[in-house]
Amino acid sequence: MLSWDYYRKRKQLKLDRWLLRNNITSYEALCNTLCALGVIPPSKKESASFLNLGLKTTPPLTVAEGTAAAPVKSKKKPKGVGSTVTSKAKKKTATKVTTKKKATAAKKKA
Repeated sequence: MLSWDYYRKRKQLKLDRWLLRNNITSYEALCNTLCALGVIPPSKKESASFLNLGLKTTPPLTVAEGTAAAPVKSKKKPKGVGSTVTSKAKKKTATKVTTKKKATAAKKKA
């Protein structure tokens, strides 16, 4: 089992967000969640300071009047390794191969 300090530092947890995401509001809930993850929970004294962070709720974000939300940009697929070959490129490579075969066959006959 991992210690709480090691787990927190390793995962680079933002405690307030992590507590809210896991619905942790008490020391018992913290212990249950950490034991399920295989982490040794901190002492009650140690956890008292950051458990208060999880109890604070942040107000939902709202768009100010008169301003529009930014449009969502679609992600473009990068060109490269996974891109498909066009039919023109296939034809060019096919003609190069056939002309090389013809040239080597003509040399063999001569």
